Amino acid sequence: MTTYDMTDFAAQVDGVLRPLGITRNMRAYHTLSEALRLICEQEDRLEAVQKEIYEPLADRHCCDWTAIQSMIRRAAAALMVLSTLYSVYILL
Repeated sequence: MTTYDMTDFAAQVDGVLRPLGITRNMRAYHTLSEALRLICEQEDRLEAVQKEIYEPLADRHCCDWTAIQSMIRRAAAALMVLSTLYSVYILL
């Protein structure tokens, strides 16, 4: 099992999400940050994403796990659109 240095986790997450266009003022930022923390704490959680990531986050945010899943999927879709637009811009 891979372990990660969690001492400056917030800065590491910010370093990953900010260049992708997800900033701290977005609600998805905090949810993604928590999801990444859970994954970094125990990488095996990726084998049961609903049970190990979505449901614990939903309990913390007092919502249904599908809301967490939807938020993460929307953020991923937005990143895909952004990366596509960036790729087209680079080619021009």
